[in-house]
Amino acid sequence: MKKLFLLLGLLLPLLIMSFKPLKDKKVIVIDAGHGGKDFGYIIGNAYEKEIVGNISKKIKALHQKENIELILLGNSDTLTSVEARVAKINQLQPDLVVSLHLSFSDNKADSGVQAFVSEQNPHYTQSLAHAGKLIQTVAKKDLKTGQVKKANLLLLKESQSPGVSLELGFLSNEANKNYLTSDNGQKIIAKKILTYLNK
Repeated sequence: MKKLFLLLGLLLPLLIMSFKPLKDKKVIVIDAGHGGKDFGYIIGNAYEKEIVGNISKKIKALHQKENIELILLGNSDTLTSVEARVAKINQLQPDLVVSLHLSFSDNKADSGVQAFVSEQNPHYTQSLAHAGKLIQTVAKKDLKTGQVKKANLLLLKESQSPGVSLELGFLSNEANKNYLTSDNGQKIIAKKILTYLNK
């Protein structure tokens, strides 16, 4: 009987450990900017809200890692206020928020990937690091590498998590626009973002 209790004493901790998760899930929010009547930038038939919406859906569709939970915010068909997005983000308390947008310039030569972070975000240093690495990952080979800039955008400064507004290219640049509106270009961008998030 003593041997039985001893055996149970040894097995019980192992059984308990087997039911505990080995690693907590990393939670990442992908925010597709604009939506509904807010089209974002428009060039011809190219709408910012549709492009970033498509890319966010492709990221979700390609995602397979079980230890990372991807949550999409924003929908090209409806407009969710920035305040509502911030409230949802702060409720979720994710490890990272990546808000997808496009850039526009009167100078049609301006091109490439850039990012914005807020100094008022409580995780500014982390946001800055993520922004630089995301630019390097997404711009590699296909797009020009831009800079990380500071901007106190509401979503970035009010979110209580590391946050980056990632500008995926210039809709005003013909080469960027052709790449961003193509299904292949969107898939490549989605895969690159996912590659970084999976690290």
